[in-house]
Amino acid sequence: MNINIICIGKLKEKYWQAAVAEYTKRIGGYARIQIVELKESKLPKNASPADESQVMEKEGETILSKIGESDYVIAMEVEGKMLDSVELSRHLTKTFDSGRSTVDFIIGGSLGYALKTAISQGAKRGLFSNEAGMGSTPHAHALANVKNPHEQGTVAMIGVFIDTFVVLTMTALVVISTLYAGNGPLAHGAVDGISKTNMAQLAFSSVFGETLGNAFVAICLLFFAFSTIVGWNLFGRINVNYLFGKKANLPYSIIALVFIFLGSCLSNDLVWELTDMFNNLMVIPNVIALFALTKMVVGSAESKIAQ
Repeated sequence: MNINIICIGKLKEKYWQAAVAEYTKRIGGYARIQIVELKESKLPKNASPADESQVMEKEGETILSKIGESDYVIAMEVEGKMLDSVELSRHLTKTFDSGRSTVDFIIGGSLGYALKTAISQGAKRGLFSNEAGMGSTPHAHALANVKNPHEQGTVAMIGVFIDTFVVLTMTALVVISTLYAGNGPLAHGAVDGISKTNMAQLAFSSVFGETLGNAFVAICLLFFAFSTIVGWNLFGRINVNYLFGKKANLPYSIIALVFIFLGSCLSNDLVWELTDMFNNLMVIPNVIALFALTKMVVGSAESKIAQ
């Protein structure tokens, strides 16, 4: 059995080198391990997206040149499925039993998937938190009883600021300062048992204690989930009434309840993927409408200023 660890960049810290040597020694009695450290491409200052794409493509070609045609490849990707030691052992055993003799673990460069994943995840979760540009919150703001629509528009913009720049930033700072900084459990890389689903609970538990920290996050999630279900149910009902009339309220409510139940039964990753997909489907027509109405908005603003 052969295990190749193909990575972009080299370990510089001595304690990491010592850890790699120790585990290589432990596994050496069961399989032949080879660590292939490839040179990391350097970016010029003020690199453009084209420069970054070129570097990623070059590093990808370098990695592919080290992979055999019959090798079984496992990409160490941030969003990939997390396996504990037992699951990984079973996976490798099944792979070797199938007739393959070599497994390649691929670790990309710091510029590649890590950067793309961070940007992608930030955009997805930011969109989910404030719904800016989706065209969903106008349903709620349209129900407000105000003298001037401009006042409610200001409230809508403040809501985006509070959601994203205040609440999300505070949560991120708590997670980073407790789990990633100093001697935090994630300061030196991923750890079994800690994932994006329980990260916030562990962060608050490390400060307030396990009981209070878990209870605090659970209560926050309860209110968040309940208000989200009620709010989106209202938005959907308004649209259904407009398209099909009030007679469609009962079928819509039944369908909504079915999807709420299914959402609680499906895996967490699948629910997030479906949510991101439907959010994107809402953004596309709304962005087209925003561009189409640009002249009307500008004309209305100019007339308002002239008054």
